[in-house]
Amino acid sequence: YLFRVPKHGSTQLVRHQHAMQQFGHFAFVSEQVYHDQQCMIEHFVLGNNLNREAPEAAYIALAKVLNQIHTQPAQGFGPISSDNELTGIHRNAMEHYLLPTTDMIQTLSAQLPEQAAVLQHVFQQWQLTLRNLDGSSVVLCHGDLWSDNVIYDAESGSLKLIDWDTFGVYHRE
Repeated sequence: YLFRVPKHGSTQLVRHQHAMQQFGHFAFVSEQVYHDQQCMIEHFVLGNNLNREAPEAAYIALAKVLNQIHTQPAQGFGPISSDNELTGIHRNAMEHYLLPTTDMIQTLSAQLPEQAAVLQHVFQQWQLTLRNLDGSSVVLCHGDLWSDNVIYDAESGSLKLIDWDTFGVYHRE
């Protein structure tokens, strides 16, 4: 079993519980044993983090899981929200991603002046991509999907997503 308490507040447990209500019946979620406002207990997930050594089947399984998640109805979860107090609530992908990316490009350009032109070009391409996104393309998302939160067991072929603390409605991108 895995016993967890939130590091960043009770909102983590609330989001995790929302994910369990939405996806608890799917095989890609570990079984929850106990949950209250202070902690949770779930079955420990066997396997390895998704990495370069993972077989192609693991990536195919991940694509299938993401398709299952992203095709679930996203009603009732409210607008995209950000932890950034300056930007608040974002109603579209452009607003959600542009300010943090702008700050990041400026910081990188100052740290790597010889790469500033390339960084600006990449930033311009990113802005074009954001402008072309459909404002209604929000879907349910894990919220913190990276290799350490994807566990694959090569023996059984099972894939599990863990740490649903930032589960919510986001743009698929």
